[in-house]
Amino acid sequence: MLFIISRSYFLNKILPLKIGELALIYFLKNEQNISYPKAFGAFLYLRVLDLLVVPLFFVFAYIINLILFFNTENMFLLFIFVFVLALLVIIFIYMGKILFLIKRFLLYLPKKIKFFNRNLYNKFTEKYENFTDETNKFLKLKTNFYMIGLTILIRFSILLVMYIIVLGFGVQLSFYDFIIGSTFAALAETIPLSGIGSFGLFEAGWTLGFVFMNYELKAAFISGFGVNMIIFIFTIIMLIISFFFSKTFINFIKKGNTVKKAVETD
Repeated sequence: MLFIISRSYFLNKILPLKIGELALIYFLKNEQNISYPKAFGAFLYLRVLDLLVVPLFFVFAYIINLILFFNTENMFLLFIFVFVLALLVIIFIYMGKILFLIKRFLLYLPKKIKFFNRNLYNKFTEKYENFTDETNKFLKLKTNFYMIGLTILIRFSILLVMYIIVLGFGVQLSFYDFIIGSTFAALAETIPLSGIGSFGLFEAGWTLGFVFMNYELKAAFISGFGVNMIIFIFTIIMLIISFFFSKTFINFIKKGNTVKKAVETD
């Protein structure tokens, strides 16, 4: 699984339009025998949940800043993120019903529009129904509590690692300021447009966030570029390490030994 995730994340960093996300679904199907509807359902569930946690951290850090430093500037931005958070919570809670309504619409559409290929459309609707069924399995209450807690822990770990990197660059700021500033970079990465290594879009969001927090433009941009570069290099290292422990490498070695024994026998 580490090899699968490392590859998809690497492809997501170097390819535009977040193609690496689709690669993850492909790898799960072909290497873990997880069906496309189930893999895509899990992907959608986790992405919505991860996106929900981003504004949650922002609102929490912003409120802490207000309590500790009585900073009442830019309250409008806080209201925006509270609204976004509330909207994402509603979407997450009613995701099953939203998917069901989309399914009803897809079944109703052929009655109004004549499609050139009805068989192809029927196959699509059948796949969509399978996808909704698999997604609804992830929306059980017990699973939600477990995954919400795990997602919060993962997001906090990512923030903590990036914060340590920024401190290593000599940038002095509180952890709460860092959470607020880095939120813009996290949101920028959700946009399905990026260059190689996500360089450019990540730095733009990062710089915008820290300039908003009254940090120097040059320091904000350089620290964002440095964090992105280190994460990109670490991704490559994890990809290489996971390869040597993966089934792909082990099967390659076994195949090589089998061929070697066959040659020696002959």
